[in-house]
Amino acid sequence: MIRQLSVWVLLFSATAQLGCGYLVQGSRQMVMIDSMPSGHPVDVGGATHVTPVTLQLKRNQDHIVTVRNRSGQTTTRTIYHERSLMWHIWDILWLPVIFNVIDIASGGDCELNPSQLTIPVPPENQGQ
Repeated sequence: MIRQLSVWVLLFSATAQLGCGYLVQGSRQMVMIDSMPSGHPVDVGGATHVTPVTLQLKRNQDHIVTVRNRSGQTTTRTIYHERSLMWHIWDILWLPVIFNVIDIASGGDCELNPSQLTIPVPPENQGQ
């Protein structure tokens, strides 16, 4: 009896460490970023990449994406994080407080929108 109880406590403890949204989606989301035309530098979260690029971005925050042309002029767009009520309802069915807190802290309850972003590169002669 004690052995069975120990197994259940261990299983409960292991699953209580993670929220449902976090278990299913994780704390990061794949986002494809391109420029029109492709092949330009794009800054996301302090790192520079060349388009097209697919990045794993944290779900629990907005991301500023800036593309530059060869003259250094920029166009900026935002990828927004949006909380999903579905994950909170699902969490409440299992264990109200712990799962919700974990999902909120990890971003497991969020989706990034848009998940595919194409940014127009400013014309070379703009601003001259």
